[in-house]
Amino acid sequence: MPLRSRITANSAEVYIACCLAGLGMIQIPAYDVKRQLDAGLLIEVMPDHRAESMPMTLLYPHRQHLS
Repeated sequence: MPLRSRITANSAEVYIACCLAGLGMIQIPAYDVKRQLDAGLLIEVMPDHRAESMPMTLLYPHRQHLS
């Protein structure tokens, strides 16, 4: 479905605020919106068609500037 505009942001909070303001749907990890889902502020659309999980990599400096 064509949309009239697109919002680009670099934080989950901005995407969530835009969705809560009625600017459209978002695709975001469930842990970012758990509170809003539990409160009924947001609803999950098409729960049977979730995106595949993505790998996560954590990096830390070994022995550099440790507290």
